[in-house]
Amino acid sequence: LAEITCMRIVDPELEKAEMTVGFGHTAQHLAATPVGWTVDVHATLSRTEGRLLYFDVQARDAHEVVFSGEHVRAVVHRDRFVSKLQTKTTATPVVS
Repeated sequence: LAEITCMRIVDPELEKAEMTVGFGHTAQHLAATPVGWTVDVHATLSRTEGRLLYFDVQARDAHEVVFSGEHVRAVVHRDRFVSKLQTKTTATPVVS
Protein backbone atom coordinates (compact mmCIF):
# COMPACT_ATOMS: atom_id res chain seq x y z
CA LEU A 1 0.00 0.00 0.00
CA ALA A 2 2.86 2.37 0.76
CA GLU A 3 4.42 1.87 -2.67
CA ILE A 4 1.13 2.41 -4.47
CA THR A 5 0.46 5.58 -2.47
CA CYS A 6 3.87 7.03 -3.38
CA MET A 7 3.44 6.07 -7.03
CA ARG A 8 0.06 7.80 -7.20
CA ILE A 9 1.45 11.00 -5.68
CA VAL A 10 3.95 11.56 -8.48
CA ASP A 11 2.29 9.93 -11.50
CA PRO A 12 0.35 13.08 -12.51
CA GLU A 13 3.61 15.09 -12.49
CA LEU A 14 5.61 12.76 -14.76
CA GLU A 15 6.19 13.18 -18.47
CA LYS A 16 4.09 10.82 -20.58
CA ALA A 17 7.21 8.75 -21.41
CA GLU A 18 8.15 8.35 -17.73
CA MET A 19 7.09 6.05 -14.92
CA THR A 20 8.42 5.23 -11.47
CA VAL A 21 9.63 1.93 -10.11
CA GLY A 22 10.23 0.90 -6.53
CA PHE A 23 13.91 1.32 -5.68
CA GLY A 24 14.09 0.66 -1.96
CA HIS A 25 12.55 1.13 1.42
CA THR A 26 13.26 1.22 5.08
CA ALA A 27 10.17 0.70 7.18
CA GLN A 28 8.86 -0.72 10.39
CA HIS A 29 5.61 -2.59 10.87
CA LEU A 30 4.60 -1.27 14.27
CA ALA A 31 1.28 -2.96 14.96
CA ALA A 32 -1.24 -5.37 13.51
CA THR A 33 -4.58 -4.27 12.11
CA PRO A 34 -7.62 -6.54 12.43
CA VAL A 35 -9.04 -7.98 9.21
CA GLY A 36 -11.70 -5.70 7.78
CA TRP A 37 -10.41 -2.49 9.35
CA THR A 38 -9.50 0.51 7.19
CA VAL A 39 -5.86 1.57 7.00
CA ASP A 40 -5.05 5.11 5.85
CA VAL A 41 -1.65 5.56 4.20
CA HIS A 42 -0.09 9.01 3.95
CA ALA A 43 3.08 9.79 2.04
CA THR A 44 5.06 12.97 1.57
CA LEU A 45 7.77 13.52 -1.02
CA SER A 46 10.62 14.57 1.28
CA ARG A 47 13.49 15.01 -1.18
CA THR A 48 14.85 14.16 -4.60
CA GLU A 49 18.34 13.13 -5.64
CA GLY A 50 18.59 13.10 -9.40
CA ARG A 51 15.98 10.60 -10.58
CA LEU A 52 15.40 9.16 -7.09
CA LEU A 53 12.33 10.27 -5.14
CA TYR A 54 12.29 9.84 -1.35
CA PHE A 55 9.00 9.60 0.52
CA ASP A 56 8.16 9.61 4.21
CA VAL A 57 5.31 7.14 4.66
CA GLN A 58 3.01 6.42 7.57
CA ALA A 59 -0.05 4.18 7.87
CA ARG A 60 -2.69 4.29 10.59
CA ASP A 61 -5.70 2.25 11.49
CA ALA A 62 -8.49 3.62 13.71
CA HIS A 63 -6.36 3.02 16.79
CA GLU A 64 -2.69 3.75 16.08
CA VAL A 65 0.23 4.09 13.65
CA VAL A 66 0.82 0.62 12.21
CA PHE A 67 3.58 1.32 9.66
CA SER A 68 6.24 4.01 9.34
CA GLY A 69 9.25 4.50 7.14
CA GLU A 70 10.82 5.74 3.94
CA HIS A 71 10.12 4.54 0.41
CA VAL A 72 12.34 5.37 -2.58
CA ARG A 73 11.17 5.37 -6.20
CA ALA A 74 13.22 5.88 -9.36
CA VAL A 75 11.95 7.77 -12.39
CA VAL A 76 12.61 5.70 -15.52
CA HIS A 77 11.82 5.90 -19.23
CA ARG A 78 8.70 3.75 -19.72
CA ASP A 79 9.55 2.29 -23.17
CA ARG A 80 13.10 1.32 -22.18
CA PHE A 81 11.90 -0.32 -18.99
CA VAL A 82 9.19 -2.32 -20.79
CA SER A 83 11.63 -3.30 -23.55
CA LYS A 84 14.16 -4.64 -21.04
CA LEU A 85 11.43 -6.55 -19.26
CA GLN A 86 10.20 -8.10 -22.51
CA THR A 87 13.76 -9.12 -23.42
CA LYS A 88 14.12 -10.77 -20.04
CA THR A 89 10.92 -12.79 -20.48
CA THR A 90 12.30 -14.42 -23.64
CA ALA A 91 15.79 -15.07 -22.29
CA THR A 92 16.93 -18.47 -21.09
CA PRO A 93 16.95 -18.49 -17.28
CA VAL A 94 20.35 -18.72 -15.59
CA VAL A 95 20.36 -21.44 -12.97
CA SER A 96 23.04 -21.25 -10.32
